[in-house]
Amino acid sequence: MRSMYLLALALSGGLALAAASGLSAQDAPAAAPAAPAAPDGQGANIDDEPATVSDAAHSIERVALATRLADEARADGSAMGLAAAAEILRAEGLTRSERAKVTEGGDAAADASPPSGKSPYEPQALFAEAAQLARTANNEQLAMAIDAQASATKTRQSLRGGTEHYDRVRGNAIDVYTIAFRGHERAVAMAVAEGEHDIDLVVKDENGNTVASDRDSTHIGMCEWTPRWTGEFKLRVINTTQSSVNYSLLTN
Repeated sequence: MRSMYLLALALSGGLALAAASGLSAQDAPAAAPAAPAAPDGQGANIDDEPATVSDAAHSIERVALATRLADEARADGSAMGLAAAAEILRAEGLTRSERAKVTEGGDAAADASPPSGKSPYEPQALFAEAAQLARTANNEQLAMAIDAQASATKTRQSLRGGTEHYDRVRGNAIDVYTIAFRGHERAVAMAVAEGEHDIDLVVKDENGNTVASDRDSTHIGMCEWTPRWTGEFKLRVINTTQSSVNYSLLTN
């Protein structure tokens, strides 16, 4: 646990409340790879060869780290851990995106409420929760430091288009998104459910082959793979519960 907090602090560029100065994480710009054409033969669109990794992919991986850090910090009652997670999430500044989807299964008449329109891990809400944890522990000095950190203006946009889409999936239904990813460049996709609702993520290529999946019983579905060629993939956000669930979908 402690090592994860230290890693988070390093990635966040060093929080003032950590009483130590850190180095900002900077990714070297990745050269745009050539766009290979689909091969003539059969086979899944996935490659075992090393992949070029874009800034957007790195950004989503840091968001994944921050969401898990926030979960662990909340479970441990760690105000400092929550503040570190909030700082990483704020720094990434992913671009909001509206994506078309097709929904399979579920009851079309059940809970047609719109999605919440915000991330389940909104940085300012995490900062506020962290400050409240500090005050509950009678650590007013730490709470004031977190409040000061929350009020600081510090954001940066991903250099190559990391996106976040907010939506809502019906109970026992699957939301399907068709998204193109570049060949020989690491593809990253993450679905994060609001609250503690279980959500799964399965990725299929244009020929229906499963190239990545995360079917565990958690509220985060994370998939990474390397396409052999530039092509479209089906991202299947799966709700195995009976209730509708708000979620965010992040892709590079």
